[in-house]
Amino acid sequence: MNDIKQITSEVRNVRVILTLPAPFEDQKRMASLCEENGILTSLIEFMKDNYRQNKGLIAESSWCLCNLTAISNKIIEHCVKAGLCEFLMPLIVESDGEIRDNVTQFFQLPYK
Repeated sequence: MNDIKQITSEVRNVRVILTLPAPFEDQKRMASLCEENGILTSLIEFMKDNYRQNKGLIAESSWCLCNLTAISNKIIEHCVKAGLCEFLMPLIVESDGEIRDNVTQFFQLPYK
């Protein structure tokens, strides 16, 4: 369980970096670094069922993915090819609070 706490803390650090005000070129570079170094793939993996009980990790991962997909169409393509859309819909239906809000923001859908 400590591993999950450490991973959640590291993902939170990535999220904080992604939310800092920065010129768009710097944001694009950060998105590229996340993709090139496997961070994006890990964030997508953390959204899958085997991590579903770790709401903090899913909330932080979904927040990072929202920020990254807002930066680059290449990141969106990566997420779609990795199958992210297939397991995001159950998250919208089954989740509440921050996770649902982050996921619905990713899809840019109103949730009622």
